[in-house]
Amino acid sequence: PERRMVVSEGWNLIGGLYKPSCLMDPDQILSGGTGFGFDGSYVAMDLQNDVMMPGRGYWVYAMESGVIGVRTLHSPENAVRSY
Repeated sequence: PERRMVVSEGWNLIGGLYKPSCLMDPDQILSGGTGFGFDGSYVAMDLQNDVMMPGRGYWVYAMESGVIGVRTLHSPENAVRSY
């Protein structure tokens, strides 16, 4: 399943879904494709390849207001990294 999220220009705190998930940014409004997860300290993450884990929050920077998508993954073990 896919969920759409409205983001505002600037920093946004978002979360994943009930399963490991990834971001979709078809309009490329997220700055540089980089966000931050927290794993004892802030960790830069590649928003196009890294997996968002359930129950965790992530900071993303939007260059303009718009809509992004979050999609659950069927095989998170194929992802580069998960936070």
